[in-house]
Amino acid sequence: GETVAASTNYYDYVTGRVNMDYALVHIDYNTPKIMAAREKYSPFLKMHDPGYVGAVLLTYEGYDRTIMDIIKEYNIELLDDYFDRSLKHRRENLI
Repeated sequence: GETVAASTNYYDYVTGRVNMDYALVHIDYNTPKIMAAREKYSPFLKMHDPGYVGAVLLTYEGYDRTIMDIIKEYNIELLDDYFDRSLKHRRENLI
């Protein structure tokens, strides 16, 4: 996880904004699709890359569609689907 917000020595409370309209996607095979979607839906489509995991968080901050609308429009593979496909391929090709 990553810190979303933090208190200070002056205040013992925090507030932060968390967008629940999100999707986790693997970057393999998705990068050109993500870049095309970002070009079309900028500045509302955000991509957060925490590094070192091969996956990114996509969020949409507009009000005219959802992140899943964009995922479907660009045929972006979700992280869980990527792992399911990878595991299936591995099982089918074990000697």
